[in-house]
Parts: sequence; structure tokens; C-alpha cells
Amino acid sequence: MAGIRIAERARVLQPSITLGITAKANGMKAKGIDVIGFGAGEPDFDTPQLIKDAAVRALEKGMTKYTPSAGTLDLRKELVRKFKKDNGLDYERGRSSLPPVPNTRFLKPYAL
Repeated sequence: MAGIRIAERARVLQPSITLGITAKANGMKAKGIDVIGFGAGEPDFDTPQLIKDAAVRALEKGMTKYTPSAGTLDLRKELVRKFKKDNGLDYERGRSSLPPVPNTRFLKPYAL
């Protein structure tokens, strides 16, 4: 492409380390090596049918917009109920939130 100049800041960009790790793990799996991949965070199994069905129902209801960053009220209510029932933990709905997926990277060091 004659005449097109790429900015220096674009030319020095490096490939994604995460995608590189994922590609390496996929290559090893293709060779029959038993690998647990910690790259892109994609599960190695299909999405369960009940989740697929719920997604279709949500789309049919028009639930196609961004949600509040703390999570929808219904989701937060369900999380409070779930943690009470399954874990014996009491949370107030107003004090609970669900971080957006990209923000979970900040929680990972605390989970290890």
C-alpha cells in the first residue's frame, strides 16, 4: 500500500501474550499433549444447554443492551439468595455487585 504510513506507536505494538499462550496450548493439545490452558480463559467444553436456552430467551425478550456495571437488580437478588442458601452467607442487596468481566483480572491475584 504505497503512500500509507503506519504510526510509530502502532508499529511497535507486540502480539497479545494471552493469545500467544492460547495458541501454544492449542498446538500442544493438537499433538496429543494433556494441557491445562491458562490463556484466553475459554472453557474446553460446550456451553450447557440450559445456559444456551436462557440466552435465547433473553434475546427474544430484547435483552440486548449493556447492563449496569454492578449487575442487574434481578441478578444481584439471585446472588444474595444463592449465597444465603448454598453458603450460609448473608449479603445486603445494596452492598453486592458483580464486576464486569474485564475487571475480574484485578480479582485474580486474590483468588490464587
